[in-house]
Formats: sequence, C-alpha cells, structure tokens
Amino acid sequence: MDFLKLLFPKSKSKIQKVELLVGSAKKGKAATKKKVVKENKFDAAADLLDFDEEGFFLEPEESFDFDIVGESFYQDQLQSIAGPKSDNGVNLECESVVYCDNENKHDKNAVTVSIKGLVVGHFAKEDAKEWRSMLAANKATEKNVRVKALIAGGWLRSKKSEVDEGHFGVKLDIPHYAD
Repeated sequence: MDFLKLLFPKSKSKIQKVELLVGSAKKGKAATKKKVVKENKFDAAADLLDFDEEGFFLEPEESFDFDIVGESFYQDQLQSIAGPKSDNGVNLECESVVYCDNENKHDKNAVTVSIKGLVVGHFAKEDAKEWRSMLAANKATEKNVRVKALIAGGWLRSKKSEVDEGHFGVKLDIPHYAD
C-alpha cells in the first residue's frame, strides 16, 4: 500500500467538502431541503500536499499570490534575510515553514510563517481556520509544511529632499480559492 495514501486519504473528487442542509419553505408548501456545498479555500493546496524525508511540503506552482499579514512587525527579520533596502528592492524566492502556532497568546488558531527560523508573519484569522481545517482533513494537524515564498519590496530611493521607502512583504506559493 502506498505510504502517502495512508497519510492523505482523499475523496474520489480529491476535494474535501462540507455539506450543509438548508431548509426552505414557501407559503402553503412543505419545507424542502437543498444541499449547499462549502469548499475549503485550500482544497487545491491539499492536492499538492506531499511528504519527503524532511517532512511535509507543498509542490510549488510558482504563483506567489497568497498574502500573509503582520509583516510590518517583522521588518528587521525580513531585512536580515533579504539584505538591506536598495534602489530597486528585492524579489527573493526562498523556502518558508508554515505551522499551527498553538502557543500564540493572541490567537488560539494562529498559523505562523517563518523563513530561516525567523517569524515573518501570519495567516489572516479566517485563512488560518481554513488552513487548519485542510490539515485536519489530511491528518497533518500538528505538522510544519514547507512552502515556497517570495520576499518582495524593500526599496529605498532618494531624490533631492524626497525619500521613497517600501516595506518588505511576503507572498506564499499556496493555491487557494479567491475570497
């Protein structure tokens, strides 16, 4: 039996779905039940979740369109990874580690992102809930997941008396459904 199939049992459609039954009634008619399907934002990511000798990772797609939050609090860490600010800024591809941060005192469902062992941001609250749900559906709840990341920004330009400065930001290569 395939080891990965034991770790990641999936439905035939490869999409974990939650079915909600919604009752509706019209005047003089009995309530009928309609099936509404709610998909997890990260169902596509679940299909790319894989395992190797170093642990869990997402197969890269090079999309880098998933935004994290809180990078403004981690500018020193991002600068130590990406280097000093420059005229053109940076676009640095690297590997991040995404993990469920059960020790976070501000949010019991926090999902934290680190690069080179330094925290650089977090998932937004709703994204964190859905990420944890996707991991739970794939029996990987307490696991770190390696994900390709892009550190962008970090420019510093001076012309005469004007200064134009951009913060560093991080985008992850995680397929997801748009909100």
